[in-house]
Amino acid sequence: MITNFSLAVTKRILLEKLGKGVNAICSPFSISAILNSLAAGAEGVTLKQLLSVLECRSLNDITKTMSLQFMSSNGGKPTIYFTNGVWISKLFPLKPSYRDFIKTVENFKVEEVDFQNEAVEEKINLWAKQATKGLIKNLFPSGTIPKDAISVISNALYFKGDWKISFDVSRTREEDFRLLSGQIARASFMNQWDNYYDFGSFEGYKVVKMCYKNSIGTNNLTTAINSQQERCFSMYVFLPDEKDGLPNLLENIKFQNLFNEQMKLDKVTMSPLSIPKFKFSCGCELSGIMKKLGLTLPFEHNNELTRMVYGSNFEVTSMFQKSYIETNEKGTEAAAAFGGMLCSASLYNPPLVKFVADHPFMFIIREEFTGCILFMGTIINPPPVID
Repeated sequence: MITNFSLAVTKRILLEKLGKGVNAICSPFSISAILNSLAAGAEGVTLKQLLSVLECRSLNDITKTMSLQFMSSNGGKPTIYFTNGVWISKLFPLKPSYRDFIKTVENFKVEEVDFQNEAVEEKINLWAKQATKGLIKNLFPSGTIPKDAISVISNALYFKGDWKISFDVSRTREEDFRLLSGQIARASFMNQWDNYYDFGSFEGYKVVKMCYKNSIGTNNLTTAINSQQERCFSMYVFLPDEKDGLPNLLENIKFQNLFNEQMKLDKVTMSPLSIPKFKFSCGCELSGIMKKLGLTLPFEHNNELTRMVYGSNFEVTSMFQKSYIETNEKGTEAAAAFGGMLCSASLYNPPLVKFVADHPFMFIIREEFTGCILFMGTIINPPPVID
């Protein structure tokens, strides 16, 4: 479940990266999942605060949410893989209550380690690299995990999908892309003509929905609803009307209301649909943002993060996420890995519409059946190289 809090954290990340003049990508789903894992190890007022931001009433809701995560595909397309991991110090045994929680979550790795003497960073980095098909290579830089660490909680999300309507590589052209500064950069634009897409024009921006090919595949969610559902994934491109309108769009858009009935999209003929190719990675530290948004207690020295391991006076010292995305004529490949440390311390003639993303824009990758937002990002300066 994607909460308003995880969307608010994502919004802050995108705005921070925008202020630094770089492209950005973040996974709200990954943020929600790591907070779920943290809440399962908390109690007292710290648990109450975590439940509040996760919009859950009790730990039972947390367990239900985690057990219904649909993320690991089994033969279906697009390819989706989601996994959790917790590395626990051998000096602090895992509590039975946390083991019970882990049993409800598929693909949850648990390993006891010696933070003092083992190369734990290398272990976790290898796990993240394998889980993301090599896209996230260095989740924890050398020296990031302290020797007095009690636990490291991580998750990894991988997505790869082909467009339902692919772009002809021969139509890719190098064209002008206007930066926020007003300067012109050159970018590789994918182009289509006369294809049907869902499109909407709203106050200050336009949206086009680009679907990925899908096929019926089994997933965790289908078990809960007792039926085989066809997963459906899409990328939404939000293009401001003004060339420099992305900052204003991010500041004012209400992410939690984006996909309600108010955002009505109509079937139109795109001619042209022109989107720049992009490939980049993005890293961000999240604990400061979370504290500013009101999640403070897990980062304070207290004795309420003890449902995971035996001991007292634990705190979360850092939370960070690394993400990667590549979008080209064939489709999209994206990944995110998250780490947190616990330490001692229609049937009519559609209208013809042009959609040319030649200035900074926002994108969202979403699963339509559940409404789950996998990735959100901004493109302010796509690379110019034509492969």
